[in-house]
Amino acid sequence: MPLNKHSSVALIGPYADEHELLGLWAVHGDRKESVTINQAFSEVIESKHLSVAKGTNILDDRTMLKGFGLSDESIDKMLLTDTQKETEHEKAISAAKKSDVVVMAVGEHTLESGEAGSRTDITLPYQQKQLIHDIANLGKKIVLVLISGRPLVLTDVINDVDAVIEAWFPGTEGGHAIADVVFGDVNPSGRLSMTFPYNVGQEPIYYNELSTGRSVKTSKHSSRFMSRYIDAPVTPLFPFGYGLSYHRAIYSNLNVNKNKFSSDESIKA
Repeated sequence: MPLNKHSSVALIGPYADEHELLGLWAVHGDRKESVTINQAFSEVIESKHLSVAKGTNILDDRTMLKGFGLSDESIDKMLLTDTQKETEHEKAISAAKKSDVVVMAVGEHTLESGEAGSRTDITLPYQQKQLIHDIANLGKKIVLVLISGRPLVLTDVINDVDAVIEAWFPGTEGGHAIADVVFGDVNPSGRLSMTFPYNVGQEPIYYNELSTGRSVKTSKHSSRFMSRYIDAPVTPLFPFGYGLSYHRAIYSNLNVNKNKFSSDESIKA
């Protein structure tokens, strides 16, 4: 990134042309007013350079959808049939094969997030992960655009992709904002406001949690008896404040004017 506007782009995923970008907290928002990622991309690159495929459903779990209070009829309208899913998957694979780069638009369902939306499994739905794996097997460069209301565990897909844009639920102008970043009209300056864990079992993990004894970085104890997990790193996948931009910056010779300060003093760096 940024992507060349003259390259062949495959926009794939259940959020590729989805209007539901408001999130659950936009109670009075009109989803029809939302600019989809596909609509925004179509304004930036020529149609001959863009192919679009939904690939799969945002959420396949009918039990969970019914738990949200949705009727069987509304769920049927929302979900692809088995035949449609097979067709969409083939369409996605075909589009990716013909492209120079793939933008994968995936994420949580709106109703999975927000009030009364607690989850114990904060990974992407299985069918979305499978679609990412299948596209990655083609050897294409992949930009992952993530629509979500919380940090997700991306450990099992992160090695399949080459870049990640955390877009959260970006609102009515979300499509334009994502396109601006993807094609370099805006320099991505955002940094993570929340830590992305390597595994949900690391929670709680956040930027200013109290440190514990026998740190793996400083302890002289046997590795068996350091403060660590035996099945995962002790550090997150992406820490608080993480983020990349289309430039490089180097900070050097940073010093403060003294080592101890009282509460009413200013710090000079």
